[in-house]
Amino acid sequence: MPVALTASHTGPSFVTFRVDDYFQFINFHLYVMNDPNNESNFLLLYAILSGLLLALIGLLISTTGKTFEAQKSEDSKDSTNILLKSLSILLCLFLYIFQMPLITLLLQGFLCGEDKDTPYGLASITCDDILHKILIIISSLMLIIYGVFLYSEVFLYTSNGFE
Repeated sequence: MPVALTASHTGPSFVTFRVDDYFQFINFHLYVMNDPNNESNFLLLYAILSGLLLALIGLLISTTGKTFEAQKSEDSKDSTNILLKSLSILLCLFLYIFQMPLITLLLQGFLCGEDKDTPYGLASITCDDILHKILIIISSLMLIIYGVFLYSEVFLYTSNGFE
């Protein structure tokens, strides 16, 4: 049997080798996009990941003053240390695990009118649809917010102290 690196089939005995099937665990939102009613699943995952990013940024902004003062006075309590460790874990989750699915979903929001045979495509979202226009606006804002978030994280990770 011949093995091809394309997504097309030429007959019932033709075997297709798909590299993306082996790397779905990295980009886990592809499981959702492979479902027949993927538009609603896409919108749900899009809202969840965008909401988690905004919640994390809000949590970081709201706890910055308290954690800074506790670390500056060197009289940090166990609750402050637990808070700092949990915030560090959340940051690592977003910087290393959720980054690729979030960016892919935000960029997918710009696409419209995809072919029905395209794997992981959203054929039901047309370019004239109001949903597409809303996704463009939200994706643009979220990419700007995420870019500022990443830019500020570079300075937080490279700083040596709280002075």
